[in-house]
Amino acid sequence: MSNYTKTAEHMYEGEDGTVYDLTEQDDLNDGFGGYLHFKAKRGETEVEIITNRAGMGLWVEDRRDGYKQVLGTLQYRIPDDDEELCAQLHAMIDQADSDEELDWGYYLRGALGRGEEFYLPDYQQYIVDYLENCNQDPNEWDVEEAAEELRDLLDGANPEEVDNDAFNEILIKNQR
Repeated sequence: MSNYTKTAEHMYEGEDGTVYDLTEQDDLNDGFGGYLHFKAKRGETEVEIITNRAGMGLWVEDRRDGYKQVLGTLQYRIPDDDEELCAQLHAMIDQADSDEELDWGYYLRGALGRGEEFYLPDYQQYIVDYLENCNQDPNEWDVEEAAEELRDLLDGANPEEVDNDAFNEILIKNQR
């Protein structure tokens, strides 16, 4: 992890003093119910991503104006590695530290403050959505490998910008 120093298992500190607590990574896909909380804290500012134990879905708590509101979406998948998760939390804490009012809708639409940068889970979800829209079973493809190839081809750009022929080649190559 280039911008983060590992301080313990799934614990990191950023160059700007942000502390990332990803310790619940070990509980992903453990078969139990409940939710996992991934947190970042800088000074008095703290943000968190709440997801289920399958790593699917994103919930945030909005505690402004003296009440708690939970907002969420199922159109989210937790990143496969700690660096990508830290990057998402970093974008959230930067926005929370700014004078701007938090735009939770922005996070819940899947952008997570990343600007134009996309991560492996974004490509995986794009491929799964495409296959399901074509009435195909994603289990018949190596979605992870295809997503890695798509990410490499696009160099982190929006997956919707892929050339149709190149996308079809990747899918055919990764059909099981």
